[in-house]
Amino acid sequence: MEYQRTTMISLQRLSGLLMLMLLHGAPTTQGAMTTLPATAKQKENPESVSISVLSHSGPMVEGTKYQLQCDIQNIAPLQNLVVKWYKGNEPLDNVAYSNVSKTPENVSPTLMIIPGRDDDGAQYKCRAELDLGPEGPQPHPTVTSKPLTITVHCELAINLDLF
Repeated sequence: MEYQRTTMISLQRLSGLLMLMLLHGAPTTQGAMTTLPATAKQKENPESVSISVLSHSGPMVEGTKYQLQCDIQNIAPLQNLVVKWYKGNEPLDNVAYSNVSKTPENVSPTLMIIPGRDDDGAQYKCRAELDLGPEGPQPHPTVTSKPLTITVHCELAINLDLF
């Protein structure tokens, strides 16, 4: 009796992950197949990165608190994501995630600002960066939002001393 062993590899994309299926012919007279699933690590650059002001529209008032929100759509793996906030080219803050989910997710980190009169016309942006380590792509894959330009109104106090 002669045995035949065959191997077939199938790569399928399911829910943002690559699913590696190894089909290996077992040495039986029936030629049965064995299926061994394994997930392959995959990066997903975000579909979009955008920045907005939460619960506010129009000009900002000097000395008032506002929250900026960075909406990042369909990013994976989340534990490799670092969100960087900028005012112009000046770095403000970094946000890292510890969620080990490998399926693409949406995240919306926020940054609180208290604008002053010097911030009128300032541009804020956020950047999503996937740090996949030394074996990942260099430089790290990044997507940056379009800048959000803020307008700041200042209260003006006029003191008139009349004689």
